[in-house]
Amino acid sequence: MALQPEKRMTVEEYLRMERASEEKHEFRNGLVHSTPPVDILENRIRGNVLAALHGQLKDRGCEALTSQMRVKVPERGWYLYPDVLVVCDPPILEDDFQDTLLNPMVIVEVISEATEADDRGIKFDVYRSLETLREYLMVRKNVVHVEQFVRAEMDSWDSFQWTSIEEVIPIDSIGCTLAMKRAYEKVNLNRE
Repeated sequence: MALQPEKRMTVEEYLRMERASEEKHEFRNGLVHSTPPVDILENRIRGNVLAALHGQLKDRGCEALTSQMRVKVPERGWYLYPDVLVVCDPPILEDDFQDTLLNPMVIVEVISEATEADDRGIKFDVYRSLETLREYLMVRKNVVHVEQFVRAEMDSWDSFQWTSIEEVIPIDSIGCTLAMKRAYEKVNLNRE
């Protein structure tokens, strides 16, 4: 299900509402959008990716964070909630509330048929404007398939496809790997 705009707000109104809300909302071009609920498959994949990265980063200057961490894209003025993200020291936060990150290095989105156009299209376009972002991974929810985008020279992006459960994805920007078996642990899916 694509995000549906709820109402127009200023950034200040959005942040005040969001900080008081139990539900998450994204802010795009002055419009507030509710985030859709996630099912057990998406939750498992998010948790698997988070655990895999957290385990590798625990003794380094980077950390993996959950979809509860909001990211601001200053160039666009958007506030988004990636499924999993990695930030390296020092994390740069927007204000004293410490709930809005400005400098993610890696963003992972778990996609379904309903969210793919948004995650592949406008969200990736917006995320690319973050100077700190080095890698963007889209993990399909219903089939073993990860698409990895890596920032290259001149702000171009190289794309890699991972479709075998036996593959291991190098996430070089943070010195980690993501085994497909680990990402899809306890998720029984078709192979693409």
